Amino acid sequence: MAKTQSMISRLECTELRKSYGAVEVLAGVGLTVGHGETVAIMGRSGCGKSTLLRCLALLEDANKGDAYLEGQQYLAGGKPVFAPWQLRSQVTLIFQEFNLFPHMTGLRNLTIALEEVRGMPAADAKEVAVAMARRLGIEQQLQQYPETLSGGEAQRLALARAMLLQPSVLLCDEITSALDPESIASVVEAIRHIRAADERGGLGIVLVTHLLHFAAEFADRIAFMHNGVILEEGPARKFAESCQSPEARDFVARFGQRTLQS
Repeated sequence: MAKTQSMISRLECTELRKSYGAVEVLAGVGLTVGHGETVAIMGRSGCGKSTLLRCLALLEDANKGDAYLEGQQYLAGGKPVFAPWQLRSQVTLIFQEFNLFPHMTGLRNLTIALEEVRGMPAADAKEVAVAMARRLGIEQQLQQYPETLSGGEAQRLALARAMLLQPSVLLCDEITSALDPESIASVVEAIRHIRAADERGGLGIVLVTHLLHFAAEFADRIAFMHNGVILEEGPARKFAESCQSPEARDFVARFGQRTLQS
């Protein structure tokens, strides 16, 4: 069932629930991401942040709930409306582990997505991939294999691969958590380039992060999760001062001083 035009957002989910046995990880999550909006999801470890992204990308089966992309329902009552692979080029999830093909060069990691998903000829795929790599500052690493790359280089390669598919929504799951300060800075710069190069101006981004400074710099809004629900939301740059719940205030007090360099 499609939603009416006045209700359309880039991505939306309602009453999303997910349990592992008797443990309810998502307890009725509702989230909306507008066109061109970046939403940061924050909260303590185990609150359901990563599970939410995996359910939205159809990498995990939800138990209940609905989800919409551009107003078109793709999850109904926790069940996919169509095959998950049909969603992958539109809702792309980037992991903190990079998930690059280790036996392929950086260039091949990029071109294979264009050839296999977009059906692009090899020569054209190479031209487009090199242009994206140049934009994200990894052109010199294209002939290397993932194991020879630094964490920041590998994560930028993963970002480049995702963006080559021109997704409507980019889901980023703690993409800076395993990186050293210099690598974090390089990934932050790559995200800055991605946003600046968004020619359609409608890319929706969902960032799961523990870095409040990261969220405040790049997100329009912060959604704070606790015990499987979004407890409160607010403007990203003002969230530290304006959050109301005791849980969010405690989180800010404990983790809010961590910077992009710490």
